[in-house]
Amino acid sequence: MDMAAKVFAMIMLKRFKEARDERTRENQCEFRRERWCTDQIFTPRLIFQQYERYNLPIINMFLDFVAAFDSVTCENLWRIMAEDGMPVEFVELLKASYKHCRSIIRVLGEENEPFSVESGVKQGCILSPVLFIYCIDWILERAFPSFDGDVMGFGINVLDLDYADDIDAFAADPATAQAMLNEIAHFSQLLGMKIDTAKTKVMDKYKVGLSACSLRTRVAKSR
Repeated sequence: MDMAAKVFAMIMLKRFKEARDERTRENQCEFRRERWCTDQIFTPRLIFQQYERYNLPIINMFLDFVAAFDSVTCENLWRIMAEDGMPVEFVELLKASYKHCRSIIRVLGEENEPFSVESGVKQGCILSPVLFIYCIDWILERAFPSFDGDVMGFGINVLDLDYADDIDAFAADPATAQAMLNEIAHFSQLLGMKIDTAKTKVMDKYKVGLSACSLRTRVAKSR
């Protein structure tokens, strides 16, 4: 990215944060005002303490996506932003900045011909994590509405904790864990994204009978 593009991204980032922050899911911590990564470390610990206190089972799923920032299609991103109520002029400015994106592959000092890029957000751009969060929110808002996430008994729905594309999801039993992953996989595919079954990890805190291998296998077969 040249200097003009970086300045443009910095200006847009400030405006985006003002327009978007209040509509971002509470579960998301990346690029949120007065929210930090430490929040997403403290909260699971508190949840585990509650489950241990009452001797209840819990499954902790750490989800990863295949080439997450490179997979989402730009057209889907613009559509999601428009549906979210982002001002039209913001969306059009971003469309213009992505319209003529081209890449070059260099191997052993040799470069190929430039080619157009029609998916993914820009690498190294400070706007990219904010744009990608639109996709994560869109997926999880549609994947989780039918699940009960009142894990602490306080009437607060906590099914997942997110930091950009890093998702930590909770379930009380294997069937629920599988159903949640199937829903995430389904809505991810609609945006051109896929769960990385090799990197997705499962922590079965109370040995309720779910292995990470079988869970990942069933997600892969559901595609």
